[in-house]
Amino acid sequence: MIDDSLAMATQLNVVWDRSDLENKKVMSKTLFPEGVLYDPENHRYLTKNVNSYFGLINTLSTSYKENKKGINQSDADLSPLVARPGFEPGTSGL
Repeated sequence: MIDDSLAMATQLNVVWDRSDLENKKVMSKTLFPEGVLYDPENHRYLTKNVNSYFGLINTLSTSYKENKKGINQSDADLSPLVARPGFEPGTSGL
C-alpha cells in the first residue's frame, strides 16, 4: 500500500488529468481534508491544511533532492561568513 501510494504521489498531475469528476473530488478531499478555497481577487487557490501523509512525502522528497545536489546544510549555514569588525577603525566610503 505504501509503495502504491508513493507511486501515485509522484504522478499526481497524471492521475488528476485521467480522473473523472467523482475521482477528482475524492482526490481533492484526500489531499486537502479541510477543503480548497478560491480567492477571485488574486486568482489563487488556497488551502488551510494538506494531508499529513502527503506533507511528509514533500518533506522527504525535498530533503532527498537537496542531498542529491550535495546540499546537506540548512539555508542559514549556506551563507558565507563575514569577518567581524576588529580594532581597526572603519573606513568611510573610500
